[in-house]
Amino acid sequence: MRHLLTASPRSALVRAYRLVKRHTRRYRMPRELRDWRDRCTDAVARGRQRPNAPLDVLELSAAQIRLLEEQERREGVAVVGGIDVDGYWKSLVGPVQGLPAPGDADFLPRCRPIEIVWTREYFGVRKRYKGDFVGFLNELSILDRLGRHDLRVPSILDVDFDDPALVLSFIPGRVVRDELIRAGAPVRNRDRVKGWSHHKNVQRTLRLGRPALGKVLPRGFIVELAADLERFHDLGIMMLDINWGNIVIGHDGRPWWIDFNSAEDYSELSPGSFRALADLDVARFNQAFATDAEPLEPVYSRSSGRVSECSPR
Repeated sequence: MRHLLTASPRSALVRAYRLVKRHTRRYRMPRELRDWRDRCTDAVARGRQRPNAPLDVLELSAAQIRLLEEQERREGVAVVGGIDVDGYWKSLVGPVQGLPAPGDADFLPRCRPIEIVWTREYFGVRKRYKGDFVGFLNELSILDRLGRHDLRVPSILDVDFDDPALVLSFIPGRVVRDELIRAGAPVRNRDRVKGWSHHKNVQRTLRLGRPALGKVLPRGFIVELAADLERFHDLGIMMLDINWGNIVIGHDGRPWWIDFNSAEDYSELSPGSFRALADLDVARFNQAFATDAEPLEPVYSRSSGRVSECSPR
């Protein structure tokens, strides 16, 4: 598949606006934090009311659950394990059924830790931002907004404003990157070539992973991804970080988007201005989800702003 989205020429003026907005964000941040402290209770209540995965999706033993209950009584929250840069687990409660878990020496920690946590009130993924209040506010506000529109994104289960962190719902399913790895594509961070630039490694990963896409993703799944991205754009949300590690194939076979740390809200722009800005998303989507077989008609036309059925030429 190729050309699932059709890009339009980008506006230099809108690109400049994006840079200015980023620069001035730090001056607005204290007010945004105050506003979100006031709104946080409602956002968490909405998040916990959405369908969220129960702890038993991990198929833990009775002894493991007792261990978590004891830690939760002592510390207020129990940590099931950590997740590394490639989505591999380092369990703190012993082996967890069906989850990738390399040896301790092979675990590659993230610069911003991601942990699986549990309390009697929720079970989810805790993301720490290590002082990055911009990324923290981005993900908090964008996930709350997308959740209000019932899009397939994680729910907000808890918020920490002092040491910025979010607890988001655990999305059970298969990560697209893991499926490509099983199909033989070396697309992990640990597969990158040392000494190469980030851009060169990304291009290598795309080149090696795209031929396997047709083996692991039905055509309709990619069409639905394009439709999701269109809905994000309709709401003024620019994704930016579109990659195989951020897409989960849910148990129902439908896509879930799980990482919004780099996403940005430009809902204040006119549709025309935002369409030019979102061309960055369009290009990255095409890079990640086009394949070398069965060329298709555009799914997401920038001129019409609509997703159409995907059929061979």
